[in-house]
Amino acid sequence: MLLTDRKNLREDLENLEIRYQANPENNLVYALFSDYMDAPEKLNPDDKRLLRVAIDGIKELDEKYGPHRFYLFHRDREWAPSENCWMGWERKRGKLEDLNRFLNGEPSRNGIDFIRFGDPDRLSSIRYVITLDRDTKLTRGTARRLVETMAHPLNSPRIDEERGVVTSGYTIIQPRVSTSLPSATATAFSRLFTDPVGSDPYTTAVSDVYQDLSGEGSYHGKGIYDPRAFHKVLTGRFPDARLLSHDLVEGAYARVGLASDIELFDDFPGDYISYSTREHRWICGDWQIAQWALPWVLSDKRRTVHNPLTLLNRWKIFDNLRRSLVSLSSILLLVTAWMSSPIIGAAAGLLVVFVQFSGCLAVLTSWVTSNKEVRRTALSNFSHDLQRGWAESALM
Repeated sequence: MLLTDRKNLREDLENLEIRYQANPENNLVYALFSDYMDAPEKLNPDDKRLLRVAIDGIKELDEKYGPHRFYLFHRDREWAPSENCWMGWERKRGKLEDLNRFLNGEPSRNGIDFIRFGDPDRLSSIRYVITLDRDTKLTRGTARRLVETMAHPLNSPRIDEERGVVTSGYTIIQPRVSTSLPSATATAFSRLFTDPVGSDPYTTAVSDVYQDLSGEGSYHGKGIYDPRAFHKVLTGRFPDARLLSHDLVEGAYARVGLASDIELFDDFPGDYISYSTREHRWICGDWQIAQWALPWVLSDKRRTVHNPLTLLNRWKIFDNLRRSLVSLSSILLLVTAWMSSPIIGAAAGLLVVFVQFSGCLAVLTSWVTSNKEVRRTALSNFSHDLQRGWAESALM
């Protein structure tokens, strides 16, 4: 999280309290890990005030629910030549690396102390870390199920010392991440572009082709991990100031297990600008790790070394790159077809109609083959899919 203003900070503290109330197990401790906003100066006038609000809020929660349950981790800005500004070192990846150094008993980077509230000595026995974004919902009992899954003996990570990767077991357990219902129905845009199915994993079974075929999933940045194995295979692995989106490549080294019956909830963007900004950030991150699809990669010392990732993980990276080009390729294909000849242009137009409205055709098929009760729901879904098809065509 970033210390942006008092309002957002209060919301973050409230969300942390809600997560605790949903998962009040005695062996769990809760923490906010914050950075200041990027800035042209190392210190801004509001920095100390916002940090004091954060410390007081965590202290209030600790006094309310019992001692040594809540912590505040916070880092000062450092100069980033690549960004030409003062910012938290390596953003989220840097936070995890600083935290893992501490949990593994290693000296802090550059002597930096990031624990602003809480007893550091009580963190020495931490076994697992659950990472969440500021808008991620941790439902009741989810933390306990994540720990139970991670602690299973068959899931213990085994590291290939020579290659520096986990070859069996899992360093990370990735739960299923679904769209929260309030955010899915908050705006006209979110209602059109989401399909919330509730929180019942038994009636909405989820299968992942990578997990099913290879026993290995993909990391989305929200889940539980073993800080010792994570630190061993990833610290000092990547060059500084090169990776914006790091979750997929970190999971490739550390090995990820998908737990589709454990569910977290994320908010969906409420408008097209927010959605496009998020997509742009993800695509930029995908291209920053494109080198890890090749046989040779850069190390933290910016030396070329052999890529230890498996062909499967290299394929995942390549597939993300392919997916990022689908929209652009589709536009180029349509423009080329429409400029070639009327017949080819008409064929391309029919193809667009079929792709954009294929969901409507599936709903009509269900309506014809279903009983009266199901037909009412099918008609509602048909209206939704029809509006979505028109909206996607307009935004293409």
